[in-house]
Amino acid sequence: LAGLTQPSSGTAKVAGFDIAEGHPEMRKEIGIISHATALYADLTPLENLIFFARMHGLKQPEDRALKVIEEVGLSPRRNDRIRTFSRGMLQRLSIARAVLHDPAILFLDEPFTGLDLHATNVLKEHLQRLHDRHRTILMTTHDISCGLEMCDKVALQVQGKFAFLENITDVDKDQFESIYFDAVRDNQFAMKIDF
Repeated sequence: LAGLTQPSSGTAKVAGFDIAEGHPEMRKEIGIISHATALYADLTPLENLIFFARMHGLKQPEDRALKVIEEVGLSPRRNDRIRTFSRGMLQRLSIARAVLHDPAILFLDEPFTGLDLHATNVLKEHLQRLHDRHRTILMTTHDISCGLEMCDKVALQVQGKFAFLENITDVDKDQFESIYFDAVRDNQFAMKIDF
């Protein structure tokens, strides 16, 4: 969906753009947070984010970098080489990198992996602020309880097909684990779903 690889089949659109075309305007609309931080270990947070701000063609890259560093709570460490950072600090900086250009859509791939309790709470709070600013956040996770806590809609994907899609208000969270196991076991509910 982020346009990082060519689809093997099917079609999908993100922000109105066909992902197979890899349109540069589509990339301006998305931010990505994954296991790999896509940051440079020998640079500081400020240097990393100025670099990415320039790649995005942002005006006043240093001002924007300083703002997002503050938003993720890393101002005191903005001039330290990130090779000294904990996993949680790197993930917070990865969030700053992903939102630097103020994208409308965020893709999060297992964003809580390896985070301690404090870093998890910081990430949840920041994601809530982004949600409050009407950003679309698509998160993949194996942590069912965290996923249910953070979402407006929940989907289950089994063997590349959607087996379940509901608004979170229509989901019995206490029964969701059995919904999950039924969907995986049966796989007969797989369907095409338009978001």
